[in-house]
Amino acid sequence: SPDTAHEFQSWRRSLREFAPLLFNEGAAASVTGSAEPTRPQRGDLTPPGGRRDGERGGFGAAIELGPDDKPAFSDPPAGFNARREDVPHGELTMVEYDSKTVGTRRKMLVYTPPGYSTDRKYPVLYLLHGIGGDETEWQRLCRPENILDNLLAEGRIEPMIVVMPNGRAQKNDRAEGNVFATAPAFAAFEGDLLNDVIPAIEARYSVYGDREHRALAGLSMGGGQALNFGLGHLDVFAWVGGFSSAPNTKAPADLVPDPKAAREKLKLLWLGCGNKDGLMRISRGVHDYLQENNVPHIWHVDSNGHDATEWANNLYLFAQHLFKAAPPKLPTPAASPRPTAAPASDKLVIRVACGAYQPYTDKDGNLWLPDEVKAPGASLTPPDGMTVERTEEFEVPNVAFPQIFRTERYSMSAYEFNLPNGRYTVRLHFAECFTGITGVGQRVYSFAVQGQKPEKDFDIFKEAGGMYKAIQREYKGVAVTDGTLRITFTPNIENPAINGIEIFAE
Repeated sequence: SPDTAHEFQSWRRSLREFAPLLFNEGAAASVTGSAEPTRPQRGDLTPPGGRRDGERGGFGAAIELGPDDKPAFSDPPAGFNARREDVPHGELTMVEYDSKTVGTRRKMLVYTPPGYSTDRKYPVLYLLHGIGGDETEWQRLCRPENILDNLLAEGRIEPMIVVMPNGRAQKNDRAEGNVFATAPAFAAFEGDLLNDVIPAIEARYSVYGDREHRALAGLSMGGGQALNFGLGHLDVFAWVGGFSSAPNTKAPADLVPDPKAAREKLKLLWLGCGNKDGLMRISRGVHDYLQENNVPHIWHVDSNGHDATEWANNLYLFAQHLFKAAPPKLPTPAASPRPTAAPASDKLVIRVACGAYQPYTDKDGNLWLPDEVKAPGASLTPPDGMTVERTEEFEVPNVAFPQIFRTERYSMSAYEFNLPNGRYTVRLHFAECFTGITGVGQRVYSFAVQGQKPEKDFDIFKEAGGMYKAIQREYKGVAVTDGTLRITFTPNIENPAINGIEIFAE
């Protein structure tokens, strides 16, 4: 069930699909032939909650890393895709166009840079979504408008127009029902892109019309489309990027049947994938073939999964390479290993936005990380349970960090932090934001911070005084003597849930 968790919306949608199958002898056979799951929440092909076996995006084949499966560039800085009020902002416009390929009127989301003017021409990046998305997916998951605005303000990219079309080329192009059954429409989008989308953009906007000023990239299923269509039409695109490309990607020899032509015509070929992505074999197969045939390309493997963080990071890096005569000089990961202990002069501070996919900077300038720890001598063992990101409109008042309450981890048994021995202050943050909980006694569980008195029969709704109200628990003098700090959860009624964790070295 798209964008839902263990909640009434999932059950209502399941009943809607289940009821027509009852007492229908032919139904079971027709459904069995299409045993793919419906679109999971947040992340195209990611299983519900974004994790499996404790790893983000760990689905598909076993992940085996090779010696060159490593980052080509450092991760973007914190807040790279957050809206900044000190920079000029471009515009997002929902544009309709007539598609002769599909035989209907379709939509695409278009970003124009700050100060867009018909007095000059602009290059164009066409950015494609995944199998569970539509023309809004990039904007919802990754905030490309903020990425581009910030990079433009820093002088790191060329002013460009970015087009986010709907890659599902069929009359009902909404991500409904079994989205995997719409895979043929993603292949049909090749004609719509070339014959309808590009002409519509070039008729409406002041853009260049040559291949040197046209780029194509995408995430997951859209990454496969970008490689298939971009490499299949080197007369149309000179800049091509695939982020976490899905199994719709053609076999490498079919993608690049003429390595010599690819070497001569491509300005940039980018392959990006996270080392926790079970679909990594797709991108690596293309990389190996390109390497064997001496086709220049960027192979960027970072530490993410099949998720929005991966795609936003790749867009940030990819965009800085586009439409330039020479590649930019971007930071690369340090060769030296991380220190194994925290420096004595620094107080360790950790803030985790439970269930989040991207880092978040709060109103006080504090950085909250997405279920991970980036600090010398510290780490977080990937927790179990599931995650959810609330999409309905609400606000948790009177806190400097309201964003952490839009995500949560639930149904987990523990959070386990690997820390230098010492004493710590631990703060846990909660707010009841699940609309299925409407009163006291509907979610009750116990939790314990190691060495501290357990909190038994904890009811967020009761303790906070209702929905969308923040509450915290603080524990001082938490002793770590074996390098591990554990926070355990025990369900009673419904699932345990938590929104944020802060840890401060004392």
